[in-house]
Formats: sequence, C-alpha cells, structure tokens
Amino acid sequence: NPSLFKEAPSVSKISSKSVTLVRRWREASEMIKKGAPIPLLWPANHAEAGKRLAEACPFFTLTILPQKPNRGEIFRTAEMFEANPVIFAGEYDCWKEKEWLSLLKKLGEKRLFILSARTPYSLLSLPDSGGFFALYSDGRASLDALANILNGRARPKGKLPVEIPGHCPMGWGEEEF
Repeated sequence: NPSLFKEAPSVSKISSKSVTLVRRWREASEMIKKGAPIPLLWPANHAEAGKRLAEACPFFTLTILPQKPNRGEIFRTAEMFEANPVIFAGEYDCWKEKEWLSLLKKLGEKRLFILSARTPYSLLSLPDSGGFFALYSDGRASLDALANILNGRARPKGKLPVEIPGHCPMGWGEEEF
C-alpha cells in the first residue's frame, strides 16, 4: 500500500514533538558538547535500539548488558564504570525488571541519565537520577528524535502526558537540553 510510505514523515514529526526531557542535567550536556566519551548502557534484549542510538551519537561508548544481570555482573559493571561521572542508560519500565533496576541503582542514581523507552514512570523508581528523557518508544523515529536533541540539532519539545506524583505535573517538559 503506497499510502503507508507517505506516513513515515509524520511519524518522525510526531516523535520529534513527543520525546520529553523530564529532568535536565547540565554536566551531561556539557560533556556532550565537549565530545567527551560517555558510557551508554543498554539491555541486551533491546540491543538494536542501543546500537542505533550509539551510531547516531559519536560521543557514546555502547555497552550491551544482560537484561537480567546476576549479582556478579552487577558488581563488575559498577566497578567498570566507577570513574565515570555521567552514564547514560536505556531502560524499559525498570520497576518491572528488578535486576536491571538493581544494576542502575548500584551504578549510583545521581550519575545516571535515564533514557526511558516506554513510560516516564521509571522516574518513581529512580527519583535521584541526574537526568531523565521519556522516549515512549525505541523505534527509529523516537531514537532519531533523541539523537537530534543530544547532538544539538533540535530542542526537546515533548510534554508529559501524565503526572509523575511528587516529581512533575502533567504537561511538564524541559525545553533546553
């Protein structure tokens, strides 16, 4: 059906208006501007999305980790990244994934810039994260919209469609990364 191909630009347009910067973190954006290498951690069951984002953002150094890391893997990962002041991490409703949440908490929330590929509710499980983007999807259009923001080619335009109790009202969204 040829009309399906005509809709692709509208998906990109919608994604560029939906990626929401829930919490800005100046230190992370300054590191990106300087071109400093920044770790990007991504769960293995969604590795393709992490690879796509890392390819679009040359400052990221991608590490694919098990979706359900065991205690040893959590400990080794925390050791491997202990010197990094900023770590970006993809997540998919981490409150449902105890092991991934344990890994993120072990890394130290204040050093994490969370890239939530499903809902913004993960902020409730990681309330002290340094920064937080709600992507709502890990599809090509959403990742491209995020990459444009991170690379300084676009500004975040998304607004939260829900309230995050104790953190952000519905309609919240930072407009400058």
